[in-house]
Amino acid sequence: MKTPDTLSQLLPQALPADKKAFVDLRNTGSLAHYLRQVYHQFMYANNFGLAIDDEDNGSEGKAVFLQNLFVTPQLGKDHLLPEQLIRAEIDNKLPSRQTIIESLQQHARLFILGDPGCGKSTLINWLMLAFSNSGENVTKLALGNCVPFALILRELNLSKARNWDDVWQIYLKSNTKLTLALPKDPEALEQVFNSGQALFLLDGLDEITHPDLRRRLGLAVLEAMQRYPRCRFVISSRLVGFNQQHWFGLESTASEADEHLRMAKSVDTELLPTLYLSPFDQQQAERFSHNWYKQYVPDSSQHAGQVRGLVERIGHNDGLGRLARIPVLLNMICFIHARRGRLPDGRAELYQSIAKTYLTGLDRARNLQFLGQEFNFDYFDLSEWLGTLALRMQNQRSEDDTAILISEGEVRTFIVEKLEEKGFGAAEAKADSVFILKYLSQRSGMFIPRGQNEAGQEQYAFSHLSFMEYFAAAELKVRLQFGDAKEFTELAKKIQQPWWKECCVLLFEQLENTRLAEQMFRRLFVDTPLSQDIKAAPAWAVLAEVIMDSGVRLSSKLRQEWIKKSWGFYLQYPHFYRHDYPSESFVSLNVALWTEQFEAWEHFSQVAEAMDLTQLSLRGCKNLNSLERIAELKGLQWIDLGNTGMTDVSPLAACSALKMLFLNHTGVTDISPLIACSALKQLNLSNTGVTDVSPLAACSALIYLHLSNTGVTDASPLAACSALNILFLDSTSVTDVSPLATCTALEMLNLSNTGVTDVSPLAACSTLKLVDLSNTGVTDVSMLQREGLIIDGMKEE
Repeated sequence: MKTPDTLSQLLPQALPADKKAFVDLRNTGSLAHYLRQVYHQFMYANNFGLAIDDEDNGSEGKAVFLQNLFVTPQLGKDHLLPEQLIRAEIDNKLPSRQTIIESLQQHARLFILGDPGCGKSTLINWLMLAFSNSGENVTKLALGNCVPFALILRELNLSKARNWDDVWQIYLKSNTKLTLALPKDPEALEQVFNSGQALFLLDGLDEITHPDLRRRLGLAVLEAMQRYPRCRFVISSRLVGFNQQHWFGLESTASEADEHLRMAKSVDTELLPTLYLSPFDQQQAERFSHNWYKQYVPDSSQHAGQVRGLVERIGHNDGLGRLARIPVLLNMICFIHARRGRLPDGRAELYQSIAKTYLTGLDRARNLQFLGQEFNFDYFDLSEWLGTLALRMQNQRSEDDTAILISEGEVRTFIVEKLEEKGFGAAEAKADSVFILKYLSQRSGMFIPRGQNEAGQEQYAFSHLSFMEYFAAAELKVRLQFGDAKEFTELAKKIQQPWWKECCVLLFEQLENTRLAEQMFRRLFVDTPLSQDIKAAPAWAVLAEVIMDSGVRLSSKLRQEWIKKSWGFYLQYPHFYRHDYPSESFVSLNVALWTEQFEAWEHFSQVAEAMDLTQLSLRGCKNLNSLERIAELKGLQWIDLGNTGMTDVSPLAACSALKMLFLNHTGVTDISPLIACSALKQLNLSNTGVTDVSPLAACSALIYLHLSNTGVTDASPLAACSALNILFLDSTSVTDVSPLATCTALEMLNLSNTGVTDVSPLAACSTLKLVDLSNTGVTDVSMLQREGLIIDGMKEE
């Protein structure tokens, strides 16, 4: 059902590219020069500067062609965690996924979401490389001879951007070596845009966290899509905090009395399709490991044995095995494995192992040098300095300028100060600061240049966000151990921001013993009691991640106590999704708590029964794959299981009191158990695999039914649902609406994107107020026209 904002007016339908009007790239000097520069910039894999051997010439590690290392990622309609994918492999039920080429063939405009390290930026780099290659390849054959433009948002100072022209000019000036030739031939560039030959790749939306800046950027991109409807747009982001309605400024201004319609809009209204980058499956992880060893250790006599040992180790269904499903971490794991021969367990321990290996990656016993000089600083010096810088940058993530970059001048000034504290003279400290910064970027690969700012000064960032969060956590640990109560008060405020969750969890993972961990826990979460207000959800999400992390050294007694309290907080707010600010935190809470680990399921049952629970939402809980625990709660009348891992609803047959059920965006295909739920009044099955709705004939009390984007072809069973008030059948294969003639209470009906051609049976539905017939074969609505009925989607004569 179209919202009052009318999405089609905000964003006209994408048009097919006009390939006949494509520019001849080989014979257009400016574009040929640009593509050559693109190829040279993106041809090598980003190995974060990690060196596989001990030879050092100040280079950024061994250069490996991206195409030789790259393993094609898979995208799907649902977000998958590594443990979910592993479980699906064990059960031989891998979900449907597709390649980026298949995705772009289906969608000219697309959001790609993924967890940190899942390969979003690498995918962008690969697309840049594929289209800039002068020869033919599968990508170009499938999608055409496109011209790619990668707007790496973290590298752009967008604070003054007000429209698309501003964004484009900022992009052109951000990397003049790459874009120098483009402004010299504006006519060719405009032809690329107008014909749909351009592929715009916006990487790192999640790093633009300031609401106003993000909104302005969203409107600028919307403007570009309106101006160039033939062009492809791919926008990548982390999942946390992502909401495309907010980003595009689509806050509903309608005042709707009907709560059901409002809920449906909040769940299913999307402007652009969204796909999720999946973690590596076992075959992909193995293929990457083989590619990695072939490229980085090609002459090793023990190559086969090393790869076999690595593949066997990362194949385990444990913490390290799950980490290995994240491409960026698998790359690091391969480096660690090749150099050290063993792999640590645990995320913080892995980061620490990587840091120790590559911050002081030279074997001092061999008296190796860097740039012809002795490096006289150890791991403790470098990690301390990086920790201070990381925490400074982490603190800046909530400010207006959200790019987590720091200028070279600020870094060098900081290093000079630290060296002078060690007794270095001013001139010596200044010279050594240059050397140290080169070492960090060229040898360790931890802290690397990211392009110049407006003042022409180089900016630096951690090569991966996880490194920054790890080092910031290490610095936090020191400050909290030796600081006063003010430090804890400040951190308690910070954990109300979602981007502090990972840093806080890594802080607790680094605490060496139970006494220290529990002391820190109590000072942070107990001495300043957590509020029960819904706005405290981000802090509760952090707490849940900490207590459910087996790498955090907490006693069983304390864990049990706080698991119960966390469930108690969570279960107070079954309608959390109506509140935009904390909804992601509630999802983090249910994902963390819904597990058999630490008896969390038992505590859920105990707390729910004590509360005499009637309403429950586990929306977004991807690890939810069984309803046995939920079905035990006989008093439940309202259950929201949208966006979960559910496939089997059989246990719900025991929930005879159920009045409302949300199963949208799940793997459910069979709803026959719902025959026993005759009291159901509201049911959402949108974006599921349901094809047969005959069981709903037993649910005569239904007043609200959402079947959008399902495989339903026959609406006949709905004739028994005479009380239906709101019905969504859009994007189904329904063609015959005559069964709906008995649904005389219908007020709202969505038939858009269906094969319906005849709506005359709806004349019997005298209470209809709104019918959406967009993209149908209906031409005659004369029998429906009356005062008070809005017919949407019909062209005016």
